[in-house]
Amino acid sequence: DGHSEEARVKMALPPKAVGGKVSLKEAISFTPRHELHYSSPDEKHDELKKVGAQLAGAVVEWIRGEATFIDGSAHATFQEIARALNAYPEITLSLEGFTPRAGNLKNLEERELQKLSRARAEAVQSKLWDLGVVNDIVVDGLGSRGAQGKQHGFVTFVPTVDVVLKPAQPRLDFILNRRFFEFVPQSETFTEQGHRLADTVASVLKESTKKVLITCPKGSSQLA
Repeated sequence: DGHSEEARVKMALPPKAVGGKVSLKEAISFTPRHELHYSSPDEKHDELKKVGAQLAGAVVEWIRGEATFIDGSAHATFQEIARALNAYPEITLSLEGFTPRAGNLKNLEERELQKLSRARAEAVQSKLWDLGVVNDIVVDGLGSRGAQGKQHGFVTFVPTVDVVLKPAQPRLDFILNRRFFEFVPQSETFTEQGHRLADTVASVLKESTKKVLITCPKGSSQLA
């Protein structure tokens, strides 16, 4: 028909519509890891599995709207998801996007549906990274496969919890190798990202009885 695949997908989406909304089967709640310090390894893994089950109940659904737009009302729920992931950075999260052949999208080819579903999974990935998540996150666009009977596109969360829990120091090293303390330029004030990282680091430090040294470079860019 003369249109590119990307143009066909864009034309099929209704303009000025609501984007992705996130829902949970149950509210995310867990015991802070420093409170599990004296718990057995089995008890600690039971808590990890509990967090994984709660994350697995999360779904981001596109009632209608642009491929990559996350609705603002979803922010608070995403913050809860990010808090759980940052408590357990060992979890690997898979985001699987689905787009049923329905409504305005019924005439799209499967490769176009796969591209759209992957774009939506990547939007969720970006949202979590913006909230300071350090976990490994992989995305996949499955198109209409597995979306039979659905009327709207959606992204599911598939956490891997069969992992070895890191002690405080290795976990802190893992986090700080992936994130840095971000400041407002030419000030000692944290940005929002900086505050999130400080909260994550503080929660890890509560598990350690040893002193920790945090160093800053002697010099930095004039733009810093």
